[in-house]
Amino acid sequence: MRLGCKYPERFISIWAHHGPYNVRSQMEGFALDLDDADVYLLTKRLVTSKHTVAISFDCGSEDFLLKDNRDLHAHMEKIGLPHSYLEHEGGHEVVDDFLQKALAQHHRIFEQERLSSEFTSH
Repeated sequence: MRLGCKYPERFISIWAHHGPYNVRSQMEGFALDLDDADVYLLTKRLVTSKHTVAISFDCGSEDFLLKDNRDLHAHMEKIGLPHSYLEHEGGHEVVDDFLQKALAQHHRIFEQERLSSEFTSH
């Protein structure tokens, strides 16, 4: 999530599973560059970027990172950043269905990009 939001010119599709989206105060002493590690700041920058990135993420309803994921979802809604957030039953394990959904999203977005590139190159 962090790298995709930081480098939207290099990524067109992001799907994160059960991410630890810490707030800035939790990162002090752990991250050398707080701006670089702050996914909340990076998503704010992405809203004003000329690049479009398909963003999705999921988390289990019993996962210890559930609050982090719900908080990031609420933040993205507040700033108007289009995204998809899904919850599933269970804990920190990644459910196969969500891996398949992630791969399907990447395939769809890459195919759209390929077709768009072919159209504009002719």
